[in-house]
Amino acid sequence: MTEAGRSRAWLVAFVVCLPLAGTAIACTAGDALVYSGSSPSEAGVEGGNEGGVAADGSLVTVPSQNDGGFVPSIMPLACNGLDAGCDPTAGMGCCLAGSSDTTGSNNACYEQVQHYSASACKDDGDVFLGCLSSNSDSTCCWQPEGSNRMNTRFRTDCDGGIEACDPNADGGSCVTGGACTPTTCKGVVVGYCGGGTPPCLQ
Repeated sequence: MTEAGRSRAWLVAFVVCLPLAGTAIACTAGDALVYSGSSPSEAGVEGGNEGGVAADGSLVTVPSQNDGGFVPSIMPLACNGLDAGCDPTAGMGCCLAGSSDTTGSNNACYEQVQHYSASACKDDGDVFLGCLSSNSDSTCCWQPEGSNRMNTRFRTDCDGGIEACDPNADGGSCVTGGACTPTTCKGVVVGYCGGGTPPCLQ
């Protein structure tokens, strides 16, 4: 046989054997996926499954836990204003409860979403602190909420309302101008820019 004939023979043999080699590999890989038992626990999965598991020829799946729009359960924590234990940068806010005495006996810290999207801190006389003072990006504003509730929250501006300030932070600062007037509400010292009636309900 000539050199060209041998080359053609090797090429034909390679083309014929390639699919057979792929089948052998596929069968070997498939053998590794065969479960020895007839249930997920027998197949080495404790107590059911952690995702899709083939059991008795069927696919077992875990239902979705949360698809968005979830409001966490209302879990109040004691608070005496906004601090590391009730941090607004972590989405928290302090409820100065209308039912509190002057020491803040019933004040509670909530997730802000619990207040704005659920029923936390929504009783008459409640004041929800979502911020104490303005920052370089947004203005912290006192604003009425319903007929007998107030809150502070960040806005682009207060639209003629009252800016909030923190009298404990270097005497307070007001980006809209004016002095920071302190007032104590349910045991918590807060502030507002300008004179007039304190925005915190007593």
